[in-house]
Amino acid sequence: IRKQIDKIKTENEILNFINKYKNQIENFAKIELEEYKKYLAKEQITEKCTVVDTISWRLSSQKLIAKTLNTRDVYGYYYVVQNKLNEIKENEFNYTTYFPEKEFKGSKSIRNWDFMELLMSAPEPPIESVKENLPVYKTNIKQQEKNRIKIIKILSQETINFSNDLIKIFKNIEVELDYRTISNWLNVFADNPTSIDKHYIKQVKHAQDTAHNNFIDLFAIFVVMPDIFILLPSN
Repeated sequence: IRKQIDKIKTENEILNFINKYKNQIENFAKIELEEYKKYLAKEQITEKCTVVDTISWRLSSQKLIAKTLNTRDVYGYYYVVQNKLNEIKENEFNYTTYFPEKEFKGSKSIRNWDFMELLMSAPEPPIESVKENLPVYKTNIKQQEKNRIKIIKILSQETINFSNDLIKIFKNIEVELDYRTISNWLNVFADNPTSIDKHYIKQVKHAQDTAHNNFIDLFAIFVVMPDIFILLPSN
């Protein structure tokens, strides 16, 4: 069944698959739910917890955890939430967004959302299941996934180093980096890559499917070529 899931590409294929294996899916889901509950209990996550993600349309992961724990005391931190489907009822769940929803204009606000997903991904393979109170990671991962994990470890450490540098430089002065500043930094990088940026970014691939089998270029429009400098004559 799992092998067939990886081959699904269209909505009709999803519906046909669900109808065909409905009973097996329900039984499997019940087993997974119990294993997940045991894992959360082992981690002492019984009432309060926090969900962190880049973007959400329905707060689906937050709702899932809240339902599993049988509590609404689950808080969400998101870069942005897009409630265009009107599936998030007012005051139903507690969450905070870094980028105000009313100001978010899709690609006009963030040029490359895949880049954002990369920056906020975890340095580990996808989790396929939970067994014996431990996460079961995907084992037959592709080289692109291995590269992503290696890169995220470096980026995570450099983020900490950057924060430490800010503290050392400004000391007791509070430095505020709001969503406009962060978004502008990301867009400047996306719009004005150097030849070195292009060289290394071309080696990064992004998984566009949940099974992490189909990888695409992180910046598909990058063309690796030397930087061109125009020298203006002096007076």
